[in-house]
Amino acid sequence: MVDIDTTFAISVEKPTRRVVRIRRRRIAIMLSTAIAIATVATGLILGSGTPSYRATAQVVLVPSADTAAELVPSAWESLTSERATAVATAILTEPQWLGPASVAAAIPPETLTIRATAISGTTLIQLTSVAPDPRAAEVALDSVIESARMLVERLSGPVALVYSQPSTGTAVTAGIPRSTTILTGATGPALLVSVMAWTIRNRKREVNESSAIAGTKSSDQTGEAAQSSSR
Repeated sequence: MVDIDTTFAISVEKPTRRVVRIRRRRIAIMLSTAIAIATVATGLILGSGTPSYRATAQVVLVPSADTAAELVPSAWESLTSERATAVATAILTEPQWLGPASVAAAIPPETLTIRATAISGTTLIQLTSVAPDPRAAEVALDSVIESARMLVERLSGPVALVYSQPSTGTAVTAGIPRSTTILTGATGPALLVSVMAWTIRNRKREVNESSAIAGTKSSDQTGEAAQSSSR
């Protein structure tokens, strides 16, 4: 029969489990710290950005008012070929309209963006403007439509460019809502403080457990020495 020193086996097992727990806590602390720092950085980046607003409008190409009644069907057929809407969309997005639109909206031209998209299968065109102020976004969009109207009607026509949906009252926050930015900026520091407090508590626990492991090892070594001397 072989004698097994179960006391030694148990004493080795306990410190090993403690070491594993310490390592797991360290990993959790590092991950939590990284998340907290990333949250704070995100809040700072989002909070430092200039808010922007998006307005929309929809226009439609129709046969001009002076089109003879017998020519209206062929005029509609020509419009639905999508060539007219393609030409109108290109004209509406020309940079030359940004200057007058920014003056009308009282904003710098570089802060204004205008986009136009033809809706396939129709003579509708969806327009979008982005500006640092909700009213400016709406005013600028109307200015672009009015400034480009004459050229659109001449080159796409004979047609008339009319509103199917005006821009008034359509401005909304573009990108991430400001409420989300404020929440992120407020949550980040609180999370970082919590992680720091948790780190301090776990560090104290690690010190205590490390002392316990050292004491256990010392006791084991003393026991082994005593057994050796008795033999």
